Amino acid sequence: MNNIELPKRKANRLASYDYSQNGAYFITICVKDKEPILSKIKFNSIYPNEIKLSKLGIIVANEILNIEKRFDNTKVLDYVIMPNHIHLIIQLDNCNFSLGQIIGSFKSITTLQSKKIGYSNDKLFQRNYYDHIIRNEDDYLTKSNYIKNNPEKWLDDKYYKS
Repeated sequence: MNNIELPKRKANRLASYDYSQNGAYFITICVKDKEPILSKIKFNSIYPNEIKLSKLGIIVANEILNIEKRFDNTKVLDYVIMPNHIHLIIQLDNCNFSLGQIIGSFKSITTLQSKKIGYSNDKLFQRNYYDHIIRNEDDYLTKSNYIKNNPEKWLDDKYYKS
């Protein structure tokens, strides 16, 4: 047997943090291979730019709104669906599920729904996601403003792919 050392995945979560505890979380989920299939940004000379959702983007939007229905005591405070990623702020308040369970469920359901309209890839989203624990009101406002302004900065976005 070969002793090939495989690269280790970097842990995305804080090891000692309980992701089911009350609080707000800023989440970024990328489309598999960062393909721009969820929306298109229509650039305007007048602020703000407009997001035009694709059929897949509409499925994602519906499932974002369903998070609150599926998971008691969970609120989606803000979100944006960019061409190849989404940002959300999710608040948990005495929720019986962890953030990972909620995001895992969301990703599974959107992938299943995408197959119904002919999306052929095995997964819609990349395996992991990015999270940030929102610590206070200023932190929330910073992340909320980032979400609101994200379409304006699409060409400079680190996830930009034409």
